[in-house]
Amino acid sequence: MALASLIVAVASAVVAAGALVWTIARDRKQTAALARKSEERKRADLQRRREERIADLIAEAGPRSGSSRGIDHTIRLRNVGRAAARDVHVWLALLLQDDEVSAPASYITRVGSVIRDDGSLECTVTQRQPEDARLEHPSVILASWNDGNGAHRDQEIGRLGVPR
Repeated sequence: MALASLIVAVASAVVAAGALVWTIARDRKQTAALARKSEERKRADLQRRREERIADLIAEAGPRSGSSRGIDHTIRLRNVGRAAARDVHVWLALLLQDDEVSAPASYITRVGSVIRDDGSLECTVTQRQPEDARLEHPSVILASWNDGNGAHRDQEIGRLGVPR
């Protein structure tokens, strides 16, 4: 009888230990899953806050005309981001092979600030007078600005054809 009681007690202890091990393993998996979800939420929140602080400039080319300094290009800027772009500068560069760009092919124009959802803002960018203005060459509109995420330098914001 004592042996049977001992066997029952040992079996109960083994079952209890197995249940405890299973519970610990389940709790660890749940804790890891909660930690992953928490980290994902933190990353998503950080990304959302970053997107709220970013300015996103786009440009369209308007009319152009000759001037004593070169060729004046009217550029329409729009900020389609969620934050203001401050200390905005715009210029043209020639489009080279493999989407590389040249050094500035125009004077750099200081625009100031471009507010989001403020419609388009026009500025004039003057291209230095080329030797043969009859030739066309693909060009890009580049800009630099600051926003809530810091400095954005040499960003392509549009394309156009410019005299060469």
